Amino acid sequence: MKARKDKFGRLVYRIPKGSDKISLLLYEFEVEILEQLFNHRIIRSIELLDMYMELRKLNGLQAKDERNAASQRLNRLKQSGVVSHHIDDSLEGYTYLYKTYFYSISQKGLEILLMLGKISPEQAKSVGREIKKYTFSMPSIHALATTALATRLYIHLRNLDLNYSFSIQKGVHHEMFFSRNAPNKNNDIVIPDLVVTLGSNRVIAIEIDGGKQLKDVISDKQRRYNLLMQSDKGKHKSLYVAFVPIDDDLLPKENKGERIQRIKYLKNSLNEFTTYPKNTHYYVVKTREVFNFVERIAHNEESLSNRQLRLMLNEWLLHVELNLGKMEYTVQTFDESDVSKNPVTNEYSPHINLVFKKGERRSKYYFVYIVQNGSLQSHQLYRAALSRIEAINENDYTNHEVKLLLLYPNKLSMENDIMEHYKIFDVDIIASNIEEWIRRTDQPEEFTEFEIPLYELSTRNLNFNIRKENYRL
Repeated sequence: MKARKDKFGRLVYRIPKGSDKISLLLYEFEVEILEQLFNHRIIRSIELLDMYMELRKLNGLQAKDERNAASQRLNRLKQSGVVSHHIDDSLEGYTYLYKTYFYSISQKGLEILLMLGKISPEQAKSVGREIKKYTFSMPSIHALATTALATRLYIHLRNLDLNYSFSIQKGVHHEMFFSRNAPNKNNDIVIPDLVVTLGSNRVIAIEIDGGKQLKDVISDKQRRYNLLMQSDKGKHKSLYVAFVPIDDDLLPKENKGERIQRIKYLKNSLNEFTTYPKNTHYYVVKTREVFNFVERIAHNEESLSNRQLRLMLNEWLLHVELNLGKMEYTVQTFDESDVSKNPVTNEYSPHINLVFKKGERRSKYYFVYIVQNGSLQSHQLYRAALSRIEAINENDYTNHEVKLLLLYPNKLSMENDIMEHYKIFDVDIIASNIEEWIRRTDQPEEFTEFEIPLYELSTRNLNFNIRKENYRL
């Protein structure tokens, strides 16, 4: 297979004509398409087309009708025998949901990947046997959702232009989770649906949740992830496990709604963050939030050290004082011993305690927690804080009432998180986000105390997207 550069300097490979196939000049970026088909075996045409369009754009190819150009090019790849295509007759007339076409890697495509050193001879031989025996059948909803998310994540990460390598694989193909030497009935093995590897030490395990697994199955998965990270395989690595319910954003028309109740169920099915390894983190996120979640990890913005938390709080406090100072507020810290006879310092302690006061008004006391969208630890801190605050407020030790303030990094994170509404706790809860406080500082016009970025929990949608009206800090 000969390689040369086109007039724009892009590397292309000449694929010779076969017995009933046309010849082809294969772009180097099209080899990525073959790699993705190799990784996932079969991809819906709608996802493959989206991926192809993005790769065309990243490689400087332009057309008046991008979608048509990409579609014609995929058809040419098919005619050359580099990829195979399939159709499910049962889906005729039902194209608004699935599209009827699917693509897979062909024997010729395997040979190209082997010649370019993208796969090993053993891999080529193994998948080659699969291809010979393969008879197309409609993938399950779970399989469709897994591949759809994988291809969208690949596009998202490619667009980030990271300065290190990444990969997206099925869990069964990832060496950290799967071992051919392991006993067939080893109950400690855990295999996620997808694995995103960022650089050499950050691993994201994605569990596509169909909504049928019960609490004991979910908690047992967590047990197995914990065991894995306590073994040699977990050394020098950080693992982020994300449970992603199949929702309307992932497979439109198939699943209605945002799976709010399922997200709540998953969060309550997982064990306390104090029980699992420090290098292991658990999340439950909506499909639309997976991309921001992965991006945060890619940019090292997710797992914050105590020093990073302190820096984030200090930045927020600076903007709080700048904004509230204009309205004659004072902001000070306080010790838990000021409001509790039996103060406790542990993993569930607030990140900071603040008292706000304006003029002669009564001081207001807040336990402040920095929280992150989807984080199991954040949800458990929230739940523990409610219990802690209620116990303080019911005690006669002081007449100060403590309130809860949940602080998110940005507004989008705050609006898309799901926090359970616990009716049993009589605690005043508000949420805010650092992004809006910074933006408020940058705006020169005056604003009133009723315009401070404070939000209350929607008891219907279980998120903080309702402005807290007429609320004074």
